[in-house]
Amino acid sequence: MKRSRKASGIATCFAVVAISPALVGFAGSAASGASNFSVAALPLPGLPTSNPVISASGIPNTSVPLSETPELEETEKSEEPTEITAQITAEEKAESEPPEIQIYTGADTNPILSEPERHNADMPRTTTADERVSEQTLHNNEGDIDVSGKSGTAYIRNHSDFSDTETEKYADAESEVLKFARDGSAEVLLIHTHTTESYLGSDGGHGKDRENSVIAVADAIASELEKKGVGVIHDTTVHDEPYTGAYDRSHDTITKNIREHPTIKLVLDIHRDAVTEEDGTPVSLMAATDEGPSAQAMLIVAAPGGDGNYDAPYYKENLAAAAEITRRVTENTNSNTMRPVLFQHCGYNQDIQAGVLLIEVGSHGNTADEAILTGKLLGEAIA
Repeated sequence: MKRSRKASGIATCFAVVAISPALVGFAGSAASGASNFSVAALPLPGLPTSNPVISASGIPNTSVPLSETPELEETEKSEEPTEITAQITAEEKAESEPPEIQIYTGADTNPILSEPERHNADMPRTTTADERVSEQTLHNNEGDIDVSGKSGTAYIRNHSDFSDTETEKYADAESEVLKFARDGSAEVLLIHTHTTESYLGSDGGHGKDRENSVIAVADAIASELEKKGVGVIHDTTVHDEPYTGAYDRSHDTITKNIREHPTIKLVLDIHRDAVTEEDGTPVSLMAATDEGPSAQAMLIVAAPGGDGNYDAPYYKENLAAAAEITRRVTENTNSNTMRPVLFQHCGYNQDIQAGVLLIEVGSHGNTADEAILTGKLLGEAIA
């Protein structure tokens, strides 16, 4: 199999689904830099200002094939009441039949058809001081694989060539990745392929403010792990300046840290998703918890093979780890904080060793506080 990374470094997974109501989502990703068992506040260099919000994954707006609302047939030029009737009919149709669009989950240029995501239509559209956002809660689909167990509820969204039976078997296995020695050695590595990915109030979903970025989410994860005696390295190296080649650079960062700390068992590449409605309104992926509103999160496991002939030999161990983390968060919070684990043919540096996982925490419509709370919940569950 060829390496899981493209020469360009652009992310190599992309799932496309047609849904209604209208939402468009992009899975972006961020980067990190090094500190030894602590988080050093490193300044983020200047960012390009040309990234539009809808292009957080590096895909231009023109790549989003939105269905156009059909125009009304020209009415006969007879009496005025006929024209009024046609206008009312069009407005009613627009309300009852929102245009079918596409949602993207993953950060890559190879579309893979997936099941429609069901969105909670009862969540209100809100306006903030920064920008208008639409609050949504993503749920599991009827076709998702239920891998719930004693430790909690979890689903796998299988977009691979593996059968559901195989996928379920691997996800139900006991995870060796999450068995920590707690002996003072470094056992968890937190990194960001797209370090500058940020939350509501940032410029185009990217920014220099550490406290409003995915780095702050990893800080929260690290804090909870360290409280339970799990050694953590949070590497905040900036990999996405330029965006092209980010995964090549983060691959080097991961291998360097593992070479220096061979006790590392779990590597989390922490990103934030980018979901928008058809009109470009940012979507806030929300879940209610006892500690307040959290940003929904999704773990992604790479499957080997596929059209890209991806090298992802550790998919069995990674499915077990991702399913168990999802179960624990769900059990601890009794919430929809965790979306179904996405299992599809891709790379995301999961050729390095078992336990390398990508996670999307929230979307660019979420606030940093919502995403940081999710980071705390993840840290508690993983520890």
